[in-house]
Amino acid sequence: MHANTTHDSPAAWLSSQADLRAATAATAAAIADPDASLADVERAAELEEALYAEIEPGPCDRPADPPPIESQVDWSPELDAEAAEVEAELEAAL
Repeated sequence: MHANTTHDSPAAWLSSQADLRAATAATAAAIADPDASLADVERAAELEEALYAEIEPGPCDRPADPPPIESQVDWSPELDAEAAEVEAELEAAL
């Protein structure tokens, strides 16, 4: 089977989708086969799942090393002073 995770071209995407459809068909055939063992069905399903994971990243996939939160915020001395004031008010309220 061929898996293309970059989808550089429509042809590569179609090839990946064709591979996934073939893997799905193999899983369905294993399920429908009365002579197939549970291991046969599980093997086909796991191969299909692995191919799907290569082709379609899930919503929980994240970069290996996300940038620290501090690098995403433009901090300034004014923000630090304002944060200190809010902390003081919260401590006084408690």
